[in-house]
Amino acid sequence: MVQIRYQWWRDAVGAAFSSSGAIPVPQHPVIQALHTVLQHGVPLKKYHFSRLIDTREQDMVDSQPPLTMEGLETYAEGTASQLLYLQLGAAQVSSREADHAASHLGKAVGIITLLKGTAFHAASRRSYMPIELCAKHGVSQEDIYEGKTTDGLRDVVLAVASTAKANLEEARALQPKMPKQACGLMLPALSCQKYLQALEKSNFDPFDPSLLDLKRGAMWHVLQVKWHLINNTF
Repeated sequence: MVQIRYQWWRDAVGAAFSSSGAIPVPQHPVIQALHTVLQHGVPLKKYHFSRLIDTREQDMVDSQPPLTMEGLETYAEGTASQLLYLQLGAAQVSSREADHAASHLGKAVGIITLLKGTAFHAASRRSYMPIELCAKHGVSQEDIYEGKTTDGLRDVVLAVASTAKANLEEARALQPKMPKQACGLMLPALSCQKYLQALEKSNFDPFDPSLLDLKRGAMWHVLQVKWHLINNTF
């Protein structure tokens, strides 16, 4: 059933991209909007949609945690990075540096999104903590499912968060070489930084409920976003 659903999206996106009109475009608001945008010549690439659908489908079919940190990065790049690539396309930004930054920032966003969802996923007996890292630090999947914050889990989370931070820094290092209009699309970097700082304050406890307190520092975050938007930075 899951694979049927994802195949529908593949076919629907394919219809939206079809220039011949031989394939009817489904009467779905998202697909109709995509078709209209493409008809107006916005340079979106079908590959990014396909990669996103394939990655999501694989995640639903295989519920096992990624084996390595590289596997987790691949998942993040196949989801969050693809969305950033599409935003760059929608903004008609063509820049190798912007694409490179989107790849790194997407990995950071994807990894941090999964860190934020650790407790939620654990409640459904799912985990995205790399198996090799867990084995190295003596963390069992049952520990994670039961919400146990052990020293080993803190070490695993530290390693995962460090990878996200490294990708965030790689993206920001490219900012001086990027077109100004691309910088506004990279503002999720600020949320990444905010979460990583909060995670460090919690001593890398992914189950700390304060990490999901959306009101904490909200006004300061809004001001930071506005400042970076005005200055074309992220």
